[in-house]
Amino acid sequence: TKSDADLINALGEDEVEPPPTNLRGITWIRTMNCLAGFSGRTLHFTENNHYHNWAYKLQLDDTVKAIVESNGRIYVATDGAPYLVEGESNCETAGCRKAIRMPESLPLVGGGFRSMVAVPSGAVYPSHSGLVYMSGNRAPAMLSATHYSDTDWQAMHPDTMRAAYHEGRLYA
Repeated sequence: TKSDADLINALGEDEVEPPPTNLRGITWIRTMNCLAGFSGRTLHFTENNHYHNWAYKLQLDDTVKAIVESNGRIYVATDGAPYLVEGESNCETAGCRKAIRMPESLPLVGGGFRSMVAVPSGAVYPSHSGLVYMSGNRAPAMLSATHYSDTDWQAMHPDTMRAAYHEGRLYA
């Protein structure tokens, strides 16, 4: 009882891109109701409201180690420079997101994607130089620089740190 055109449309609606087999760090992007994850140097995004369709990719210059979302922005820690990923003002899909590479190399150290934490104004993660704080498209800042010298920071073994944010306090 259906025409060929109706059947073609039904088949096309069911085409989806599966997630890559090595996908890690799956994160819910609240502002777009999609999921994001990473594999190697690639960020992967699902279609908005369709968590099963991993239709979008964003290639970076550095290997991704962790991602978090805060206030509609995605903060990315890598083995090199951190990134900020933002959508355009009329962004309706994850495919219109753009990555901004920060100027300084501040690699994430330690426990991988669980070491980075979202805070109300951005994101924080441990590096060899200190706790890196990212907020908007400003250059990252060192939160721990006023409290610890480089020697003291290294003595605390930043590669073993996990960060957590609870009731207005940051724990490392």
